[in-house]
Amino acid sequence: MSYPSGYGIDVLDTVIGNPSGISDGEVLYWDTSTNKALGSPGFIFNDTLKQVILGVGSKLTLYNVYSDALNYERGGLEWRNNTLTLVSEKLGTGSQRFIKILPGGTGNGYLYVKGDIVPDVAAQSYIGTPSLKHAGIYAGGLAAAVPFVAMAHASQTANLQEWQNSSGTPLASVDKDGNVSTPKVVLGTVSILSGSGTPEAAVTAVIGSMYVRTDGGANTTLYVKESGTGNTGWVAK
Repeated sequence: MSYPSGYGIDVLDTVIGNPSGISDGEVLYWDTSTNKALGSPGFIFNDTLKQVILGVGSKLTLYNVYSDALNYERGGLEWRNNTLTLVSEKLGTGSQRFIKILPGGTGNGYLYVKGDIVPDVAAQSYIGTPSLKHAGIYAGGLAAAVPFVAMAHASQTANLQEWQNSSGTPLASVDKDGNVSTPKVVLGTVSILSGSGTPEAAVTAVIGSMYVRTDGGANTTLYVKESGTGNTGWVAK
């Protein structure tokens, strides 16, 4: 039997009633001219596509590319280990494809989730990429829960968290031991800064700011900004 390409549903086991003689393991195709499952009108019940398989989990599959049973690209909705799973699969000459969920209309939509979002395999998933970033993450709303947790690996070597500029350069960070590294701390309007060399005529700050000199000596390690509005007025203590 010849089928039109591009629209497929796997029939993984016996079709209940088997109205058109579709065999186990055969691919049932959608007829775009009649908007019916080809040769099997019994699959359509009040505009609902139904698949019932006895003894095993059901699977509905849509093919993007289908050359033969060993060369294809497909997506599917299936039951795996009692978990309803959305999958993207490939075999042979097929390429692995992404899964994208798009809301209708022209505006932004929502993906509503009730429950936890967890990776299928621990420590192998990211939220976003350096080139495809989320606009923001909102967390909270439960008084007894910690809104954000960065948990270290048992052999952690990288920073636990970084705040980066648009080029990916860290501006501030929290290392594996919880130490915070930042070029300056701002308390209201005053700043606490550090660096090598004298801050006089080199570091701009408001009165009340402090500067810790990393290469200072006796009476030249701590500086306080006591006057001026620019980079002068620093007094060593």
